[in-house]
Amino acid sequence: MIRVPRRAITEHERFFLKKVTTFKDSPLYGCLKDYEKEILRKLTTTDETSLWARDMMDRIICMPKDYIEGWLAGRNSLGYRECDKRMLAAYYGGFLELQEKYPYFDIHKISSNMLPVYESYNYVVLGRNKKEKAVFVGKLADGEIFPCDAITPAAM
Repeated sequence: MIRVPRRAITEHERFFLKKVTTFKDSPLYGCLKDYEKEILRKLTTTDETSLWARDMMDRIICMPKDYIEGWLAGRNSLGYRECDKRMLAAYYGGFLELQEKYPYFDIHKISSNMLPVYESYNYVVLGRNKKEKAVFVGKLADGEIFPCDAITPAAM
């Protein structure tokens, strides 16, 4: 028998596995573990099933825990909502913590020389990354209603 060496786990897969382990105390954990196994198995294929697996990983990574539990219980679909699209963009852009802090904001990572342009469109500075010379700007996303008890960048 020829042994095939296991491939290294990517950072994306590691983040996915970490999210799944947050359900350890949930009664639906076993069901999610079954999905995890199927997703990881299909991720190694070279056809459209690997695209499905990557998409499912993205959905589970970006959606809140209660929404995923609702999906596992059959109360909703795992379809993308606008806030989930923002979370996924933040994950890939490397500013997930900032998006979690300002979930109602449309956030962009820009170079500091583009700041005047974004400010002219009413974006505010939410953070800076001096190492990359990047600025994180945001404004209330289209269609979002800002809750009264939420923290605003101006209140910081």
